[in-house]
Amino acid sequence: MFREELGKMMSNVSFYAAIAAVVLLMMTSNVFKSFNTGREYNLFDIIFSEEREELVKESGYSAVELIATMDNSYLIMFLPIAAAVPFVMIVCGEKKNSITRFEIYRTGKNRYVMGKFLAATVVGGVIAVVGTCVYALCIRSIFPGGTGESFAISVDMIRGQSKVFDMAYGKFGVAGIYLVKIVRVFFYGAFSAVPAFGFSVLIKNRYVVLSLPFIVTYFFTKFVEGRKSMVLYELLPKNISNIFMTDYLKMILGFGGTALAVLLFYRVCIGRKCDCGDE
Repeated sequence: MFREELGKMMSNVSFYAAIAAVVLLMMTSNVFKSFNTGREYNLFDIIFSEEREELVKESGYSAVELIATMDNSYLIMFLPIAAAVPFVMIVCGEKKNSITRFEIYRTGKNRYVMGKFLAATVVGGVIAVVGTCVYALCIRSIFPGGTGESFAISVDMIRGQSKVFDMAYGKFGVAGIYLVKIVRVFFYGAFSAVPAFGFSVLIKNRYVVLSLPFIVTYFFTKFVEGRKSMVLYELLPKNISNIFMTDYLKMILGFGGTALAVLLFYRVCIGRKCDCGDE
């Protein structure tokens, strides 16, 4: 069931549209602010500027620094929508055509729910990772390599904050930074698809299902910032760029606990519906 659902979602045009949307969101996010003019530049501005080399030199950034610490406000806001698009397009389309009940009769409720859940989260993670990698390649083609003195000083100052980062950077160097970044982005992309998965069992309209995760993310952020909880802080969308000080154990427990609760909720709802979730 998982492989079948994964194939459906990855072969759908919405999967590639979601990746393109992630790349576009990252390309339009600010890279740096000019000290001379006060203007903020995104990657499109730099690519199409006649003074590209001067802008790169003025920024003082290396490719590794930007890839490791890139903070894309648009991506943070809209990834919960982009990551869920393939799942919502497939599942809501099946409900509209009354295919859901036949799939459940064929596979069983447990396999149906678990297959949909795993496919949705994996596809969400892949969308985030592929989009980030494409953006990273664009960064690498424009900005110089190397870590730079300021970056090396920053790494030395925060050693000990994240055992996972210390281990990856100590063993693999710059490659370790990229590896940790990919893992962090995958987890957030996968988790971004979870709210849409939960709402889809209750709501048939695909556009409502896609918009609700955005609203949930906004209120969740406000709730965590108000409570000032360090445990919940690890789960904030804006920390997608934080690979240095992330407590991965807390992140995995938080993501895993929330995902498990949504999965159980979905299974209970499917079990209580006499129409097997078609309505």
